[in-house]
Amino acid sequence: RAYYISYTYEASSGNSSACGWVDTDINDIQSSDIVVITMTNSNGTYAMSNDNGTSSAPDAVEVEVDGTSLTSEITDNIKWNVSNNDGTLTIYPNGKNDIWLYCTNTNNGVRVGTNANKTFKIDATSGYLFHNGTSRYIGVYNSQDWRCYTTVHDNIKNQTLKFYKYVPCGPTET
Repeated sequence: RAYYISYTYEASSGNSSACGWVDTDINDIQSSDIVVITMTNSNGTYAMSNDNGTSSAPDAVEVEVDGTSLTSEITDNIKWNVSNNDGTLTIYPNGKNDIWLYCTNTNNGVRVGTNANKTFKIDATSGYLFHNGTSRYIGVYNSQDWRCYTTVHDNIKNQTLKFYKYVPCGPTET
C-alpha cells in the first residue's frame, strides 16, 4: 500500500519586519551596519556621497523614498558605517576606517579624509547632523552637495535628516 500526502503552500504576508534599506533610528545602528545618510528638502531626498576627498564637499545623490524605505538602486559611493559612542558619531565610508567625514572651520567645509575634527552628534533642537569640533550644522546645498554652516543657514534650512540601514530580507513565511 502506498500513501501520498499532498501539501499546498501559500506565501503569506505574515512577516511584518521590514527589509531592504529601511529608515532606522541612529541608536539602532551598529558600526558593522551599512547605512545611507539622507537629507530631504522641498526638492527631494539626497544621500551623502563618500567619493570626494579633502578638496571637495560630498556630492548630494538623489534617491527615491517610498514610506520608510529607499527604493533607488544604492551605489557603493553612498554607503557608510557609523560608530556611535553614547551619541558621539564617527562616520566612515563603508568598509574603511582610515578616512572619515569631518568638518573644517570654514563654511562649506565638510569633507572626507583624515582631519582630526571627525565627531558629530544629532542636534536635539534642529534634528540636524552637528559637528562637535567646529559647531557647524550639515545639510544639502542646492541639491548639489553637502555643506556645513555655523547656523541652520538659509542654504540648508528646512531639511530632515534620516539614516537608512540595510536589513536583509528573511525567508517568506508559508
